[in-house]
Amino acid sequence: MDILKYWNRSSLVVLVVVALTGCGAAVGSPTAAPSTVRMEATRVAQSPPCAQVGVKDCFQVANGTWAAVDSPSGSAGLILVDMGGPGAFVENFADVRKELPSWTGKYALVSILETWSSWNVTPSCEKYFGNLSWQLPTSVSSCAYLDNYYQPAAQSTVSDIEKRTGLPLTGIVTFSFGATRTAGLWGSLNKSSGFLIVAAPAAVAGPVAQQLAEQRGSLAEKALSRATATGCSGPPACASISSLVQRIASARQDKVQGVGGPELSLFLLATATQPSSYTSTVLKLRRGQTLSTDEIATVKRMAWSFSHTLGSDQALGSNLGFRGQMCQAYGQPDGKNATADPLARAFLAQLGPCPTGRGNWGPPTAAALPDHSCLYLNPADSVVGPDWSPNQQKNFGPNRTRSYTVLGHAWPGDQVRALAPVVPGKPWACGQ
Repeated sequence: MDILKYWNRSSLVVLVVVALTGCGAAVGSPTAAPSTVRMEATRVAQSPPCAQVGVKDCFQVANGTWAAVDSPSGSAGLILVDMGGPGAFVENFADVRKELPSWTGKYALVSILETWSSWNVTPSCEKYFGNLSWQLPTSVSSCAYLDNYYQPAAQSTVSDIEKRTGLPLTGIVTFSFGATRTAGLWGSLNKSSGFLIVAAPAAVAGPVAQQLAEQRGSLAEKALSRATATGCSGPPACASISSLVQRIASARQDKVQGVGGPELSLFLLATATQPSSYTSTVLKLRRGQTLSTDEIATVKRMAWSFSHTLGSDQALGSNLGFRGQMCQAYGQPDGKNATADPLARAFLAQLGPCPTGRGNWGPPTAAALPDHSCLYLNPADSVVGPDWSPNQQKNFGPNRTRSYTVLGHAWPGDQVRALAPVVPGKPWACGQ
């Protein structure tokens, strides 16, 4: 499964755009937005997003969220599929089914569309959030209100979907941030006939935005170092990823191999999810070699895709969707420990400003999981670190927790496809 495709579907337009404006001086992470000031209309309605999903059964539920359902004839129940994000579009259901066991073909797949997918950003707010994403100076703006891009609780959405389709929620399949969004539903699955598949879960909801950014930068550096280690075993000499990143941090107006510092920081964060796909470009950067025109275009494209922007002056709706849900899950970065890591700073620039006086998602309530539950953890993951998963491992237990090793942030397709059909009284071996 191409996780970058899932993460950045909203920004596929950047594949054909390569021009980019210059970048200026950096600023700190934005502060929380006061809730007492009237919000500017950060969004304007667009046509219903169903056509973008490519399925016939796409509808709006009572809380305003849109849902897409792929339902075969005589469906046995619903499988909620959440492959992460936030800021990701629902992917082609045919591709999703290829990553699941064949016996799940009798179930309807349902995906909940993110709130941003039915709205466009107003021009002034496009620029405001684009500047934030690229660490450019910005004035305090009434655009700094993400309430409209908050995601309603999954519980109410799924309840309406069950009523609309006449099908019960039978299983949940989730990856990365999808685990954070769906955790409140896990305990509602039938203990004997329900099933739950969780892979590479992001941190459970809590006030950890600052720590999350620090870890994201560290994991990216480690993954890129490992991916390029063989290529750096002989001449020409390679700079360490750490020194490369520090050099990038000082390249605001100057360029590193023809690309500005903010672009390169975002590029490295993006490519860390699939480091083996961009080894040659990262190797050139480590060796101080000049990038080709095509490689520079790739750096720009990946930077835009990761930040959900079309350059420093145009944030996409998915940019605000990402910020809004990260606020809901992890709160405002506290800024108490100013990070010296340029990659962590680049990630922090994608967070907030979070509205004050608004409730956030809390940690999931402890509840019994279905007998057929599997948790897959990747010790080589470049996005979610092992220190975020102890609580998950405790809930699932050793018999339902398995490891898979892929350098990057990837779905354990082989293990998941090997899962046996659900039979009450016969728990899964979870792919081993």
